Amino acid sequence: MKSNIDIWNACLDMFAEHINDIGKLKRELNTKADEFFAFAERIEELNPELYEQHIHTAGRLRAICEGINNIYDVEKIQKALLSGKSFSFENIDLIAPKDIQQSTTLHNLSSVSKPDIEHFELTEARIENWKHIQKRKENLTYKCLLAISVLIPFFIFYISAPDWMLSNSSRFVKVVIVCALLGIPTYLLLLTTGLHKYIEAFCLFWARNRYYSLTDYKKICTNYENYQQASLQYENTLKLEKEKELKQLRIKEQLEQNDRKEKEMQLKEHWLNLNGWAFEKETGLLFEQCGFRNVRVTKGSGDGGVDIIMTRDGKKYIVQCKKHAKPAPQTHLRDLFGAFHDDENADKAIFICTGGFTADAIEFALNNEIDLIDLEKLLEIANSKTYSSLSSDELRLRLLDTKIRQKEAYKRHLWWKNKYS
Repeated sequence: MKSNIDIWNACLDMFAEHINDIGKLKRELNTKADEFFAFAERIEELNPELYEQHIHTAGRLRAICEGINNIYDVEKIQKALLSGKSFSFENIDLIAPKDIQQSTTLHNLSSVSKPDIEHFELTEARIENWKHIQKRKENLTYKCLLAISVLIPFFIFYISAPDWMLSNSSRFVKVVIVCALLGIPTYLLLLTTGLHKYIEAFCLFWARNRYYSLTDYKKICTNYENYQQASLQYENTLKLEKEKELKQLRIKEQLEQNDRKEKEMQLKEHWLNLNGWAFEKETGLLFEQCGFRNVRVTKGSGDGGVDIIMTRDGKKYIVQCKKHAKPAPQTHLRDLFGAFHDDENADKAIFICTGGFTADAIEFALNNEIDLIDLEKLLEIANSKTYSSLSSDELRLRLLDTKIRQKEAYKRHLWWKNKYS
């Protein structure tokens, strides 16, 4: 039986994997719920308590699935799962498990402690001695097996070899060749028949005799093996907790990103829904928040191309605001430029248009050092509360992009004209 914490972690994993696919997320949750219902039916008579737990868990999963209708519901459930708080929908009141409610963070529920060698009746010296014994035993076993693999063929050859093979001057070379040829099969024979275990036991006795008795050595081996298993389990637990924390961070980042996008959309809709006069007043308030002083919004008519007058650092700024869906043409900038020259005290001219600017208007602003602000730059100012306008590099890039789009539109126009003329 999985605990409620495991079920909630599984839900978080599903949310992290299918955050952008609500349909697949609901199918996964329904599949999990069906698995719990099926298992509950099999154990209904055998274990009624476990049956109730499975039915309850399946009901929670179904409730989560029924509460998901859009991305906002997904975010709502995610926040509740991460915080361990209860959350509800229409006709559904789903409360997180008590063992999660008692915790402030979902993935920090289990406190894992590193295994201590003293708990296993071990010391650093004992572990070092044990490693030294193991290394010495392996070296002695290898040397003994190698020696036996060479000596046995050597004695067999001397006993059974004919006289003519041992009579001449090259008998040493023949002995070496025969021992080498027969030594490999002998070595493999020792390994396959299990005789090497007796040799290993003898080497172990020789290696440990100066350190421990056989009983102490076996006890140390058992304790060290248990210590290694505990250490491995500790590392695996840490790895799982780290993965869970990373999943939790990904979900939080996704939620924060969605919140930022939602705020940006709301801010954009706010500015786009303003009428002309409200847009000028809101822009004046924004400039005050950016550090400008003596901000004054002029009358709606007869303003001479100037909508806002303000000062900062002893300099006078004049601003023209256009709440248009289409790009502002060059003529609007010429009106502002004329008003700028007529006002001897003006130091800087700023032109704001929510629909952007035509290529001619951008060229005119670059040549006459007029600050341009479009909707994107206006939203950036509103978020940062710091004044900035489109830089010359940004304007040149937009000018190039605008000219390319104009050429493509003109080519399409000529193509349609030639085709249907």
